[in-house]
Amino acid sequence: MNDKTTLRNNLFNKYFELEEGIPLKDLMIKINPIIETWISLHNLCEKNIENFDSYSSLEMFKLIKNNQYLIMKLMMWEYLIIDLKTKKVLTSNEVLSLFNEEIFINNFKEEKVNLKKSYIDYYYFVKYDGNIQELIDFYFENKKVFDLSSNQIYYKIKIGDAWTYLHIDLTSGNILLGFQAKNQYLYEQLFINKDLTPSNMQDAISKIGIERMNEMFNRIKDVKIPITCLKEDLINLLNIEKLNDKGYSYIKK
Repeated sequence: MNDKTTLRNNLFNKYFELEEGIPLKDLMIKINPIIETWISLHNLCEKNIENFDSYSSLEMFKLIKNNQYLIMKLMMWEYLIIDLKTKKVLTSNEVLSLFNEEIFINNFKEEKVNLKKSYIDYYYFVKYDGNIQELIDFYFENKKVFDLSSNQIYYKIKIGDAWTYLHIDLTSGNILLGFQAKNQYLYEQLFINKDLTPSNMQDAISKIGIERMNEMFNRIKDVKIPITCLKEDLINLLNIEKLNDKGYSYIKK
């Protein structure tokens, strides 16, 4: 067994030292309604936004400016903006007349663009070909989900200059199990579906080996996630209670 294998195994075993927390298999059941809401929104977009397909991303869906504008962020600098008074999707020129760049930086975590040009030259605003009222209604029916402060759950464990992490994307349910070390001495990622089955896409087979990967996939469901990895609004939405002063939790029945 080489040094990298030993380090990876030690990192993975750290997940099972936590005695109190939320087993990943239980957490995925709890967050499934959130994931399914985002998937339903994704399906609406696939039907009604040109060039939006199963590989396209959705990042945020929120109200701004005195609740007059409903804005969907698809990816960096790409948006759908609805004026709730007129029930129309805004064009680039309309966006430029109504919004400054700081609105996107402050509300949608955008990076500031090159000051030599207008920010609008970097942004793309999509059209929506379907029933816009249906999309608006879907937002308000699921507002608690879309208003969550984060669409990610991230759990990281370190050993010296190396670390492992579990990343859960609430917009898709996809899970990423990663192993990294300083200067990329260790750099591997395992992809897991929302039902905790391995994804078909695995780049790390040659590094880890199929047998060891399957062992990890079989055990991953029992990893316990500390409540400190969950945002307060997600905790409240999932109806999770604190168990003790250590910051861990159990799931209400």
